[in-house]
Amino acid sequence: MGRKLDLRAALVEDPERLTAPPAWVNGELARIRGDVVVHAGGGRLDGGWHSQDGDECLVVVAGELVVEFEDGPLRARRGEAILIGAGEWHRAWVPVDCLLLSVEPVGMRRVRRA
Repeated sequence: MGRKLDLRAALVEDPERLTAPPAWVNGELARIRGDVVVHAGGGRLDGGWHSQDGDECLVVVAGELVVEFEDGPLRARRGEAILIGAGEWHRAWVPVDCLLLSVEPVGMRRVRRA
């Protein structure tokens, strides 16, 4: 039998959740086949420029997300998603409360821009 996942609960209950300024929380929801992880993210975020060694898909459940790329920004609202390819420099910006799903490879490494 499947199981129901509570996105907002994952933001509080994951003992290894990640935080970022000014008020962002990222908690693991599930792993799929052992090589894909699904996170719930919520709050407000002013992220730094970085790239990563795997693709990432950010699906907006509530609110709005802006991801800035070197070629310009992309905005996504509820029901929309932004796909970030491996090696693309970007930064996420969430001006007001947002709830999203992040789908990425397990162990994906990020590199911050100096």
